[in-house]
Amino acid sequence: MTQTSRNTLASRYGNSSPRTAEHPRAFTTFEFITGVFWAVLWFQPMAAVVAIVVGLISSPMFAFAFVIGGGFVGLPVSVAAALVGAPFAGLLGRALKAHSRDRVHVVAFTAFGVAIGLATAAVVGLVLGGSLLAGLMLAPFALPCGVAVPLGWWKTSRSALAADAHRAGGAAESE
Repeated sequence: MTQTSRNTLASRYGNSSPRTAEHPRAFTTFEFITGVFWAVLWFQPMAAVVAIVVGLISSPMFAFAFVIGGGFVGLPVSVAAALVGAPFAGLLGRALKAHSRDRVHVVAFTAFGVAIGLATAAVVGLVLGGSLLAGLMLAPFALPCGVAVPLGWWKTSRSALAADAHRAGGAAESE
């Protein structure tokens, strides 16, 4: 099978890489959705730790209530925040597709994660507590958000680049 026919099949069935020399960090929609999934998944245990710490600082009884409440409210809120934030994350990713340095992406997605975390805390504070002041109590959850978002990018980026390397190695071996 020639390289041209392999590329035609790859583009037809979605197995080609969007990454080029000009855009080394371009990504597919599937890769993007995978990154969002990983970010939401990693946020959950980190948010539980933050809930315990914040609760213990307030009072041991409050820690229990915070963790239980977080279990019922946290996952739906984090999924909603991911759905609302995803288009903006996609725009950020597209803006960075020409930058090959990991540091640029990690810093940008960390800042984005913290911003989404703070915005979510403010909205939840308004909805559940009736004020932005109530959102201040939820502001510590911006920290795990600032870690989970770049981790989602990192995991997906590593997988995509590894798949590219595998495809390149497979193409070279079969010729």
